[in-house]
Amino acid sequence: MTNDKTQMTKGGEEWVDQGAKENAREFDAAALRRVAAQAARVESEEWLARVSPVCIEAVTPEIFLSGLYRPGERVLVFTKYKSQGQFLFEVPGQDPPARTAGVWLLSPRMGEQARRAEQLPREGRCGVWFMCQPLTGGWLINRGAARRSAHGGPEYGRRHGDCVTRWPYLVLESDEEGVELEWLQFLCDLPVPIVALYTSGGRSIHALVRVDAPDKHSWDRLRTWLKPLLTKYGADKGVFSAVRLTRLPGCLRLGKETEEKGERMPDGKWKMADGTVRPRPPGVVWERYKRPLQQRLLYFNPEADGRAISTLVERSGAAGNLGEMK
Repeated sequence: MTNDKTQMTKGGEEWVDQGAKENAREFDAAALRRVAAQAARVESEEWLARVSPVCIEAVTPEIFLSGLYRPGERVLVFTKYKSQGQFLFEVPGQDPPARTAGVWLLSPRMGEQARRAEQLPREGRCGVWFMCQPLTGGWLINRGAARRSAHGGPEYGRRHGDCVTRWPYLVLESDEEGVELEWLQFLCDLPVPIVALYTSGGRSIHALVRVDAPDKHSWDRLRTWLKPLLTKYGADKGVFSAVRLTRLPGCLRLGKETEEKGERMPDGKWKMADGTVRPRPPGVVWERYKRPLQQRLLYFNPEADGRAISTLVERSGAAGNLGEMK
């Protein structure tokens, strides 16, 4: 049983580790700039693409996940953040070949069979995510659930800690404004095995770090040690949880959701923030972007060995595709 606390939300569980927001330090912009200056050669996304051991232009979502996980491992993919996942990807390459390898379209209801899909999604209303830790892909009792299901029995899910089969990764991101380049330079100067850098579709850059923790307890101990070091330099305090969704590169964000704000009036109607009055309460509104935003892959190195990205040399010729690395 994991030590996770689970905050239940409509449509699924939003996992919050007990230590996810504890033991953090306040952001020190001056300290970030001092450290970033040491990686001044990291000057653009184009430079990152040139030093990426894998040529990023050829990386599809399927190739990306196949490079991160072992043959036979399963990864949940989401087009709805607060859900149990819409797609399952089982990494091919087992010997003998597994009939279950490839992409599956999942039912939102337990007990209904998954169906084959040609490929992973390339777009989502608010983007596309994947679970950073591999899972069974099946429905299991959520022993850390904060409440029981609507029918009074145990709560089932397929994205909680009891479903995880291995703990290989840690996600880092920063939402601090005005220091985007410095944050990228900081990441590139870290002597840790960063296997991928990619964008959220906006200005935020995410890093996927390989930690290969043997179990959840070991992952938590590593998190406790790393968090004060990284939050000082701008790492988001809220992302230090083991069961974490992160953006899937190569996909589009079609729009965004915003929560409406309003005040209930004595007659039962609602006065909204824009001054309008209506009978229904505030909800969540989806707004389509004029132009979709791309979740871009900036750097990919499944075989990262802990050398800082800023020390790498540029690829020459056509070398560096995923097939050559494996």
